Amino acid sequence: MTSGFRFSPSALTIAVGDKVSVHNADTAHHTFTDSPTWDSGDVAPGGSYTYRFGKAGTFSFVCSYHEAEGMTGSITVR
Repeated sequence: MTSGFRFSPSALTIAVGDKVSVHNADTAHHTFTDSPTWDSGDVAPGGSYTYRFGKAGTFSFVCSYHEAEGMTGSITVR
C-alpha cells in the first residue's frame, strides 16, 4: 500500500510465484517500478497494480515520481 508518500511495508520476503499488489491510498499519483523488470505506470489515487514474481532474487523498487522523497523499497523472492 502507498500512504504518506511511503510504501507500507517497504520490505517484503515472498516465494517464487507469489503476487504483490500495491494499492494507492494517497491523494497523489504514484508508480511501483523496478525497471526493466516491471513498471506499473501511473497508479491514480484509489487505484492498484499487481505483479507476479516468477524468479528468485532481490528487487529494489521506487515510485518514479517520489523517489527523491524516499519512496523506495525492496522485495526478496525465495
